[in-house]
Amino acid sequence: MLVGLLGLVGTGVAQAAPPQGVVLRIEGNEVFVDLGGATVRPGDRVVHYRTIVVTHPVSKKKIKDRFPTGEVTLLQVEPAMSMGRVSAETLKELAVGDVVILVRPEPVPPRVTPRPSPSPLASPGPSPSGGPQPSPSASPEPVVEDPETLAVVDAWGRTLGQPPRVRRGIWQAYLESHPQARYREAVLAELDALDALEAREVAASGREAPIGGVLHRPPSPAPPEHELELAFALEPEVGPIDAAWVHYRRAGAATYRRIELSRDGDAYLRGTLPAEAVQPGGVEYFVELARGGGTALAVGQPDDPVQLSVDGLVASRPTRRDRSRVNTRAEYVDFNRGEGNDWYWAAEADFAYRWPGMLQALRMGAGVFRGDGGPTEQIDADEVACRASGDCRALGFNYAYTELEFRLTSRLSSMTRVIVGLTPDGLGGGIASKLRIGAEDATNLVIGGELAHEMGRHLELGLNFEPLRKVPMMAAVEVADEPAGSDLGVRLLMDIGSRHFGPVQPTVRVSYSARTIHHSGFGAGLAAVFAW
Repeated sequence: MLVGLLGLVGTGVAQAAPPQGVVLRIEGNEVFVDLGGATVRPGDRVVHYRTIVVTHPVSKKKIKDRFPTGEVTLLQVEPAMSMGRVSAETLKELAVGDVVILVRPEPVPPRVTPRPSPSPLASPGPSPSGGPQPSPSASPEPVVEDPETLAVVDAWGRTLGQPPRVRRGIWQAYLESHPQARYREAVLAELDALDALEAREVAASGREAPIGGVLHRPPSPAPPEHELELAFALEPEVGPIDAAWVHYRRAGAATYRRIELSRDGDAYLRGTLPAEAVQPGGVEYFVELARGGGTALAVGQPDDPVQLSVDGLVASRPTRRDRSRVNTRAEYVDFNRGEGNDWYWAAEADFAYRWPGMLQALRMGAGVFRGDGGPTEQIDADEVACRASGDCRALGFNYAYTELEFRLTSRLSSMTRVIVGLTPDGLGGGIASKLRIGAEDATNLVIGGELAHEMGRHLELGLNFEPLRKVPMMAAVEVADEPAGSDLGVRLLMDIGSRHFGPVQPTVRVSYSARTIHHSGFGAGLAAVFAW
């Protein structure tokens, strides 16, 4: 490339042979070669060759040669070897032992101009120092041309060994600083050639061109030596994907490591960078998707990753934008088909604040509980007698609570609530505990229980998921003796929420509760979360 520019700037010079190696191993669509960090960098391309040995049909001599079968773009470079990915078609042409040669552009030296030689008409004579004067036939001393030539040669030198995207950026910067350069047309032709080269590189690597529809905002600045959660929103145009990875490295490092991103319904991808990668100086990363038998870059590229600053002055940073929340909820539960003798309603409101450390959240709130109930057999047999004996009765509890949420790992949290309140008979209290498996804003499983004065006890198992974008849901089952603390019943619950209203998330609950097949009823509830 740069044919026009080469003719203007200089002539070719000898260049050392490019590094070459062999294919060591093939795992799926991943190819490992024995070129390490001393010779290659992420984003470099290598051409792979198949060696052919045949016997000449006439001379019977062995003839050996090699033929190019495709290219591999290196994604991860370690000290002793490198790894790249190829398409299924390219994979058919590869075999362990194939030769690979690094692709590098031909260097072009600056054009030189000879100094003018003395006029042949001038008579030789002594030099001012008294020594002999140089012969007119002596070789002229080369000198580099004007500053404009120096600038274009300097830009060319900085493109050597760089991937197309970086080379394009260097030439574009040159044109911006030299808009009237006489080499402008040649540089524009080079940019066109780089576009074509990058398209061929994408095709050879098995990747699709970088796609749109994956939305991401880097959570910058980040505190050092803390795990860093990343989230990526998927627009419908992305379509189905088979897997996704985030490739990351400390800023300036030669190689990437990767973690697989987990799916959160159809709308999100999530992953957590380890604390040892989040160091002063910053983090770089890009996202790769696998779909339709190939791969595609979605956010960033190996030679142009997302830049995330890490600031040692940032002591803590909430991992969520909605670190402050107000939660309100109310629910009516009926165990006996609207008869009014086995029911309760409850309402709560609380404020929560979140941190990124082990203590993940603090909630403080208050609630009201009212109900009526008693032993199931007595209610069904003779409710009047049950009330006369005091076994069937109305209940009430006004209470306040404090809840602490601890982050045990990135996918495991525990919540403990202490309850204190007033009943018609005086002071009462209780305790509740839950364990959440999975991130709060991803698909997760919640297991917990509660024991409280005048409210009874219950155990619960719930699954939070998001089958539709911005429509979070929860399906749960409870075993409880509420409201009177007598016979156990089973409750089936379904919550359906909406995140279409900015900071406000309304939720509707429907439930079915039963103590026996004939002693059952439906319930309903409403909730709202205000987050900022």
